[in-house]
Amino acid sequence: MGILLIKHLADEFKFVNLGKEGKRIEVVKNLPDEDIKHLVSETIPTEPETAPKDEELKFSMLKSRDALELARLAYRAYGYTYASVAYLPEKLKEILEYGYLEAVTVRNSKDEFIANLGLFYDKPGAKVADSGMAIVDPRYRGHNLFKRMKMQAIEHGKTIGLYGLYSESVTIHPFTQKGNITLGAKETGLLIAFTGERVTFKKINDEGLSQRQAVMLYYLKIAEEQERTVYVPEIYEELMTRIYSDLKLNRVIHTTKSFKSIVEMSGETSLELSFKPDFNSAVITIEKYGEDILPILRLRVKELCMKKIDTVYLELPLSEPASMYLVPQFRDLGFFFGGLIPEFRDGDILKMQYLNNIFIDTSKIMIASENGRSILDFIVADRESAG
Repeated sequence: MGILLIKHLADEFKFVNLGKEGKRIEVVKNLPDEDIKHLVSETIPTEPETAPKDEELKFSMLKSRDALELARLAYRAYGYTYASVAYLPEKLKEILEYGYLEAVTVRNSKDEFIANLGLFYDKPGAKVADSGMAIVDPRYRGHNLFKRMKMQAIEHGKTIGLYGLYSESVTIHPFTQKGNITLGAKETGLLIAFTGERVTFKKINDEGLSQRQAVMLYYLKIAEEQERTVYVPEIYEELMTRIYSDLKLNRVIHTTKSFKSIVEMSGETSLELSFKPDFNSAVITIEKYGEDILPILRLRVKELCMKKIDTVYLELPLSEPASMYLVPQFRDLGFFFGGLIPEFRDGDILKMQYLNNIFIDTSKIMIASENGRSILDFIVADRESAG
């Protein structure tokens, strides 16, 4: 009953298992200072449907004072179907000021706010930015703005010392995927049921989606990073070694064939479960493996399934040898390969995915490259053999 209430009333909640330190539940509800509906509903442009491609545009970084204009932009592009902090100006100001967000913005010749590309950080000072919240005014679709904003983000990342940019590209169309590829980003995975069916893209799919939408994962290296030792599950060795090679990351890779030391998992597991109602999905992040990892994970997944959560993600630290030994047992629970996220939370992450009786027609997933198609084929096969 508790999760059911939170699912409908909260914007986010986290269940944190601290081992011997106990447990903690964090419930987040974003309350705007004022209802923005009357502000954004008056901003539907009356200009021609398509803007001239030779128009002079201005690129800059997002300021706190731009927060309301970003909310208006999100409304123009998606109505109220976009699952994002973009609709919450006060929240935007807060995470901007505390260093959890930066963004590349675009204004047209009339000084209208027409495009945005967010750079989200797991913590202030993180070396990798999650490139998301890419929003373009419908009048300016086809103007190559995603690629141009991404180029600005790369230059900004170089100036502040980032290692790279991580991003999740929708597969309802190939545009953002192609933009990432032409800039040198490489596919690192695919989450096949990431967003809900209610998301609409004006001028692309005004009727909404017929199923949950997949996103292709990308990583774009922009600077040399420190050497790391990673422990890769044998079943994923070929794919993950290829991904590391494509990314040209400085890694020492171990598998069960090369690592012979005994791995001990004593004490209680430390994990964080974060639930996002907008996506009807949950993320379980393993922080420390304990001897109770399998029963506690089995219990959490069962609870989430009973509450009709559509997708569950499991994030495993590849810096821990236990990850490579436990993946076969996680697959027995129904988890399958999702992707590799470099330099995330002070190390690389293996992201696995679990679908709660969700049917996905993979023929509807639009993939922009052969490499991306091979990753999709691998994931489909891994899902069929898991559980």
